[in-house]
Amino acid sequence: MTRRSWKICMVLMVIGLLSGLIHLRYAAGFLIGAIVGIVLYLRNDRFWNGVVDTGNAGKGTGIFHFLINYLLMAGVMILAVRIPSYFNIFTCAAGMMIIKFTVIAESLLPRKESEQ
Repeated sequence: MTRRSWKICMVLMVIGLLSGLIHLRYAAGFLIGAIVGIVLYLRNDRFWNGVVDTGNAGKGTGIFHFLINYLLMAGVMILAVRIPSYFNIFTCAAGMMIIKFTVIAESLLPRKESEQ
């Protein structure tokens, strides 16, 4: 992601954390989801760049990588379900989709003349 993407991500994170004005558990759920979403993005970026750099990919190259990713996502969702007094499951899910929201927002915003 570019510097602009990270700025958009931080703006979206602040907007999501404003849900804490409604109830603190909404912000806590969003925060834990957003942290996991960003960690998963960085993990995917590092793993697949390494695969491309080595040029050595087989049929089952990413199976365990994605298994661990899904376990991390499931763990956070289970945590939100098991401790609803601290985390909201819906804001947690929204937080995990922060990178997707960032990419969509970046594609909808106009670019500067120098970036085209």
